Amino acid sequence: MSGHWLQKTIQTFNGTLQSNLKRFPVTLFFTIALTCYLCYFVSNHDDNKKLHWIIAYYLSVGTLLSLTLHLWCEEMKSIIPKIGIQTGMNLLLILDTIYLYSYSYEKSFTEIGIAHAAGLWAIGLSIFFLSFFKEKNDIPSWNFAISSITSCVTANVIGCIMSGGICFLMLSVHKLFNLRIEPQSYLYIVILCNVCLSMFLFLGLLPQKQEKHNTRPLQHSFLNGVIHYLFLPLTGGYLIVLYIYAFRILINWELPIGWVSWLVITLMTGCIVIEFGLYPNRIAQQKRFDNLIARWLPLVILPLLFLMTIGIVRRFNDYGITINRLYLITLNIWCYCVCIILIIIKARRVSWIPISFSIIFLLTSVLPVNYASITKHKIQNEISKIIQTQIPTKGLPFSQDKYTQWLKTFSPERAQQINEKFIYLYEWFGKESISQWIDEDVSLYMLRTEFKNQQETQAIVSYSGAIASNALIGIPVGYKKLQAVHQYQIINKEEQENMLSVKITQENNNTEELSAAHEAELDKMKKLYAEQIDEIQTAFRDRNNYLQTELSRYKEKSATFEEEMKERDEKLTKMKNLYNEQIDELQAAFREKKESDHEAEMERMKNIYESMLKEIQEAFQEKLKQLQDELASANEQVQLYKTGMESHEAELEKMKKLYDEQLLEVQTAFREKNAELQGQIDRFKAQLGSLLAD
Repeated sequence: MSGHWLQKTIQTFNGTLQSNLKRFPVTLFFTIALTCYLCYFVSNHDDNKKLHWIIAYYLSVGTLLSLTLHLWCEEMKSIIPKIGIQTGMNLLLILDTIYLYSYSYEKSFTEIGIAHAAGLWAIGLSIFFLSFFKEKNDIPSWNFAISSITSCVTANVIGCIMSGGICFLMLSVHKLFNLRIEPQSYLYIVILCNVCLSMFLFLGLLPQKQEKHNTRPLQHSFLNGVIHYLFLPLTGGYLIVLYIYAFRILINWELPIGWVSWLVITLMTGCIVIEFGLYPNRIAQQKRFDNLIARWLPLVILPLLFLMTIGIVRRFNDYGITINRLYLITLNIWCYCVCIILIIIKARRVSWIPISFSIIFLLTSVLPVNYASITKHKIQNEISKIIQTQIPTKGLPFSQDKYTQWLKTFSPERAQQINEKFIYLYEWFGKESISQWIDEDVSLYMLRTEFKNQQETQAIVSYSGAIASNALIGIPVGYKKLQAVHQYQIINKEEQENMLSVKITQENNNTEELSAAHEAELDKMKKLYAEQIDEIQTAFRDRNNYLQTELSRYKEKSATFEEEMKERDEKLTKMKNLYNEQIDELQAAFREKKESDHEAEMERMKNIYESMLKEIQEAFQEKLKQLQDELASANEQVQLYKTGMESHEAELEKMKKLYDEQLLEVQTAFREKNAELQGQIDRFKAQLGSLLAD
């Protein structure tokens, strides 16, 4: 029993290995090479850290890239494009690796790092979408993505359990038998199980062939529960908070803070997750609640994106351009486009959302003119203009004392802004970006603290002494001091008793009138929106009932057709058996006849055969005509259903394809049977000829 289990396990392993070698040969090569290199790195520690990092980068990215290319090339029929794409992309990876190795540590990695991050994001995302551009909907890509993610999690969990179990077993042997085990051995086990074994299992679990392009919506109860009971309540909470904040700043007529952008981004992320999570259930079940959420949630989020826009513009005006703000404003524009397109197409397709994000990320990061280079040149030009107006070129670069004295020629606030620009260039683009203006030994961070303290000190202005006759503000009797106090400054009780607090207010007499007009307009819009929603819901219910009725009729007709096809197969089987029996009887009788009776028996047999053949042909022609009529009728029904049942297009197409395949099978069987009968006639003729010759 144990031998049988072991044999079955070995066979399964060999089958999986052969399948992976045939399907992902380059990926397996990179995986094995990466595993061997990591084991080598654990056992040998060289000083050339850059070389180690570059090799690890090449092997890990090569694994991801080869997996993407293999999945994409499966959709191609010709071998030449497959080889060309694989070779070209791997050559680009080799050139990129050589470029990174030759890149100097002294240069800034900001631009090149962002560009590679965008490229890796695009490669990883293409695994789920690159093979499904020809599909009519997003169900196949969605099913493949969920299956791939599940397989990845399963493979990694198995790898972790396996590595943990083996490591604990080795530790037990070490403790029980006092055997020396090198600490590196544990790392070898972890690398083998979590890299090689996990990748091997993951590749074996990936869907292939028809399963890869599964057009049937897969319903996941766990994911459905997470979307309905976790993401929807959280998204609703974010919506309530942001709308309350929006009404507050609208009433107070103030600008939103910059932090509101991150709340809106979080809300938009939740919206995209909900759209993806509800997609298969909406296609399969057509639930009213899910369709309403998928269609109208982007419309509810769309006004809040304006808050994000105002906050970003305010940050631009206050602090200037940065890489983060450029990407943030681009993300804001992309969110506008996503919401508008989802509303227009009624959320029928969702895979374009991450694809468009990846394309925009690549265009703004990889091209020679990117956001990092734009930010660098913009800030450098601003600094250059400031310096050229005051300092001759011969006095550059600044030393510590000269730089400090130069900043003191500005106001503390302005000096701090200029110093922050230098710090930003230094942090993001290295010393090279500011070397033309400042020496290497200049301490920018110390000056940041100095000017900050100066600014805070100058903000506190006090007056003490007698009142001048021409004073603009008089000090009331009993008070000796007039002092401007920050909002956050703490005052003790003794000082508070001797100080007069004056509240400065700004009245707006039109606030009540504006608020009333605004509420009236909102009530009007709410009534109009409710009426439109009722009309849409009524029309949707009527259309849904009609489509459900038509679908039931179509299902009944399909069941009837399947029964007829089964009866047809049974009749063909019976006719074949009867024909074989008669042929056997004729052959036996023919052998018993005398030579004088050969011609008469042959003639009679030919007549019987011709009559049987004619009956079979007539039956097949009649059945073929019937099937063609049914096919034409089904085609008319399909065209009728397509006009009002967009959500059932995939299922109808599948049924039509199945019907065509069955019809093709009948035609093929008829041709094969006809050829078989003709061959038997020829053989009988040959036998008769030989017998007559004898």
